[in-house]
Amino acid sequence: MLMHRDRSRDAAQATEDSPPLRGRPGKAAGGVEPLGRTSWSALRVSPTQPLSPADHGHLRWWVWTLMAAAFAMLIASCRAEPAANVSQSVPVRTAPSGLDLVPLSIQSANGRHAFTVEVARTSGEQSRGMMFRRAMGADDGMIFPFQPPRPASFWMRNTYLPLDIIFVRADGTIARIAANATPLSEESIAVGEPVASVLEIRGGRAAELGIAEGDRVDWRDP
Repeated sequence: MLMHRDRSRDAAQATEDSPPLRGRPGKAAGGVEPLGRTSWSALRVSPTQPLSPADHGHLRWWVWTLMAAAFAMLIASCRAEPAANVSQSVPVRTAPSGLDLVPLSIQSANGRHAFTVEVARTSGEQSRGMMFRRAMGADDGMIFPFQPPRPASFWMRNTYLPLDIIFVRADGTIARIAANATPLSEESIAVGEPVASVLEIRGGRAAELGIAEGDRVDWRDP
């Protein structure tokens, strides 16, 4: 805790020999009726007689009309899909505490280590910090961002879990690791330079993973 807490083909079908079709056709797929005054009776096609220039024109009109309708429906369906994807693929993630959850990683000499951390932004959230918690996952944590960067001082009042308190500079490098801070202690844990954030993880985890001062912390505040 921060001390005080600075801490989603067939458009037209040729008719057979018998009388040509009359009247307007039914609605096209999707319930859209083709526009214009041309009817199927305009297309008089005999199996032994080639199409006249006029028939060619009518046929082309129907082909283009149907193609345009199909294209319009395709565009409409493409426009509707992204909105659904956004709402489903970008859910709001929060912890039981109500704080936002974000991914965070630390690049050390032996590789990259991934965590999921809660973000304590406000003065009240930072003052409470990890107080009264009784369990913490190996790759869980809490980060306290400061804007602008400033010196920070932490203590362990009402905090029952040992913590590694990691002070992070504005460039993302680790300035200090206070390892295994003693539960319930009111001793001040500080750093002698301005920091942009402080990260708390389970006590002893930094040593287990080989995380050291100078390693780089990477995270984004949503």
